[in-house]
Amino acid sequence: MSQNRPSRPSGPFQLKSALLALLVGGLAMSAATLSPLASAGLFDRKKEPELIAIDPAGDVSKIAAALKVSGAKPGAKKVVVGRYQVVIINESAATAFASGRAASNYDAGSGSARQTVVWHLVNLDPAKLAELADRSYDSFQKALVAQGFEVLPYASVSALPEAISIAGDPKLQRVQMVDLGKSPALMVTPSALPVRVPFGLSATSEAQRSAESTAATAQDAGKLAAAAGKGGALGSLLGGNSSLGGVLEAGKIISQGGTMIADATAYGKIASALDAHIVDVVIALDFVNLSASKEGLLDRLSGGTKEAKVASKISPTVVSGTTTLRTIGPGGTGGGLMLEAPLLMAGDAVSETRDANTTADKVSNVTNIALVGALALSGRGGGGVSQISRKEAVASPAYADVVAQNLEAVHRAFALALK
Repeated sequence: MSQNRPSRPSGPFQLKSALLALLVGGLAMSAATLSPLASAGLFDRKKEPELIAIDPAGDVSKIAAALKVSGAKPGAKKVVVGRYQVVIINESAATAFASGRAASNYDAGSGSARQTVVWHLVNLDPAKLAELADRSYDSFQKALVAQGFEVLPYASVSALPEAISIAGDPKLQRVQMVDLGKSPALMVTPSALPVRVPFGLSATSEAQRSAESTAATAQDAGKLAAAAGKGGALGSLLGGNSSLGGVLEAGKIISQGGTMIADATAYGKIASALDAHIVDVVIALDFVNLSASKEGLLDRLSGGTKEAKVASKISPTVVSGTTTLRTIGPGGTGGGLMLEAPLLMAGDAVSETRDANTTADKVSNVTNIALVGALALSGRGGGGVSQISRKEAVASPAYADVVAQNLEAVHRAFALALK
C-alpha cells in the first residue's frame, strides 16, 4: 500500500540544513520535555483518554458525554433488552522490550532484555458473579424506565418464532470463560437472558488456556536453546519439546461470537414484530493498569535503553472501546453508544496483591540468567535476558457489590445518552 511520505533533502546543503534544524529543535526543548519523549518514543506516544471517576450516587453527565453516538437513537420509546453481559478481565499481561542496540525487537542473541508481567484477578465467587449479572440487568432496565422508556420483558422476544435465531448456546454457562482479544475473562449473563457470545469474543475451555501458556513457555525456551547452540547439551535440554503439538490440541474454542450482520437481520425481524427497539449491552471491566517501557526513536539512535520495565497499578475500571450499547429497530435500522474513556470504579474491589511466580517461572528466570552469562563467557554474545513475573490481585469479598454499585451509574449514563 502506498503512503504519502515527506520528500528527503537531495543535496549536501539540504541534508546539512535538515540535520541542523533537527538539532536546533532538539536543543530548544527543555530537559523536562525531552526526557519523556526519549523514554516514551518521539513518534510512538499516544494520547491516553482521560480517566473518569465514577460517583455511584452522583451526577453521570460526564460519563454520558464520554459515550460516542453512532447511527440513530431509537425513534420510539419502546425497547427490550436482548443482551446484557458483563465481561470481567481476570488476566492481564504486558511485555517490555529493550534491544541494547539500534533496533526495536527482542533478539535472544543481541544483548536484548525483555520483562513480562502477568496479573491474575483471583478470589472471584461464581455464585456472586451470577447474582451480579441479575442485579445489574435489573438496574439497567430501571435506568431505562427512569428516562421514560417502556421496557418489554425478554419473554416477549422468546415467544416469537424468530427468537430461534438468537437462542442461547447450550454449551455455555452463565459464568463463562471467554477471550476478549488476548485477555482471558469471565462473561456473566443474567438468568433471564440466553447465554450467547458477543461479536468479537470467543468462549474457551480451561484446557485451551493451559495449552497456550505451555506453548509460550516452550517457545521462549526454544529461543534460548537456539542462542546456546542446537547441538549442545543445554540446547537439547531446553529446545526439544516433541509433545508440544499434542498439548496445543488439548484445548479448543467451544463457541464464537456471531456476526453483527446475522444478529442485525434476526433482530430486525424481532423488532418489527414487537414494534420496539432491541438493546444489546456489553460492559467490560479490568482490574490493573499495565504500562510497558517502550524504546522510541531517540533511544534506538543512541543504541537502545538496555532496560525493560513494566509498571503496574491496581485500577479497577470500566474499559473504554469494548463497553458498548447497540440498538436495532424495525427493519434492522439501528445505532449505538461506545464508551470512549475508561471509568475508574469507586470502592475497594481489590483487597490485596501478592507475588505468584510458579516454581517453573523461578527456574526459567534463573536458567535464563545463567545461560546469558554462559553465552557471554563463551564469546557468543551477551544473549537476551528474558524474565517473567506473575502477580495476583485478590478480589475483596465485596467485589460483586462494589461492581454493581458502580454499574448503576454507568446504566444511568447509558439511558441518559440513549434518550
